[in-house]
Amino acid sequence: MKKNKILLADNDAEFLRTRKEILEAEGYQVVSASSPEEAAAFLQDQTVDLAVVDLRLRDDKDEADISGLALIKSAAPRVPKILMTAYPTVEMTRRALKRDMDDIPAAVDMVAKQEGVEMLLRAVAQAMKNRGVKGKPQPRRLRLVVGGVVAIGMMVLLWENGIKGVLVAVFAGVAIELISAAFSKMTGLK
Repeated sequence: MKKNKILLADNDAEFLRTRKEILEAEGYQVVSASSPEEAAAFLQDQTVDLAVVDLRLRDDKDEADISGLALIKSAAPRVPKILMTAYPTVEMTRRALKRDMDDIPAAVDMVAKQEGVEMLLRAVAQAMKNRGVKGKPQPRRLRLVVGGVVAIGMMVLLWENGIKGVLVAVFAGVAIELISAAFSKMTGLK
């Protein structure tokens, strides 16, 4: 039986090595890239079933670095992609999951590195399961990602601003849930 082939791209050599070993132990064939150029060249020359790409693929310390997002938007549009990041935000999640003119999202999922290996494995398994269904919406997963980002934001606000900052974040979280519920009701998606 043919193994599913995954491109794993991250500029952190240790993270790349450990995640590659874990994915291979799960039965996937994994090829790795440590730069946007290397990943783009691989996507042009090879066929993969899935690409798992770091958001800050060029420089983890550069807050403006979205080279991973740029890569997944431009390279091999029909290959499903998962965007990983140690710096999740609601805005970045929205940009990663936004659909293009052909109704294809840049990413089928976004995983915060802090969520751990289990979340990455679940996202990979789900992407492999759905890869025959182009652009299948994943609103429940989006809600979980947004909820996780809000929780991280609350912890940061508490650390920096005390309880007042957390109250602002709670109200923002309630607003996100209300918008999400309204969207689900209007579209029939859960």
